[in-house]
Amino acid sequence: MGLRGVFLWPVYRLSGWVDEYPLSAVGALLFVSALVVLLVSVGVSVDLGAQTLVYDGVTPDAVAEAVLAQPAYAIAAVFGLVMVLFYDG
Repeated sequence: MGLRGVFLWPVYRLSGWVDEYPLSAVGALLFVSALVVLLVSVGVSVDLGAQTLVYDGVTPDAVAEAVLAQPAYAIAAVFGLVMVLFYDG
């Protein structure tokens, strides 16, 4: 394995997993995107200058309120996680 193979190894592994388990890959994408939408709606943001997450004032109550206000995102996140964990094909 050359230098190129060492640097591209994660890409090869990910593409192999996506090729072997395409429905699980869709579930992972669904889970991550629904989770991001929920966190952004609560107020979590990214500070690109400091490369950190900004979550000042975000409490579990605020997250629960966002889940109750937008249940479709929480259902999509759970469905995506179930697809990743339990799909065997």
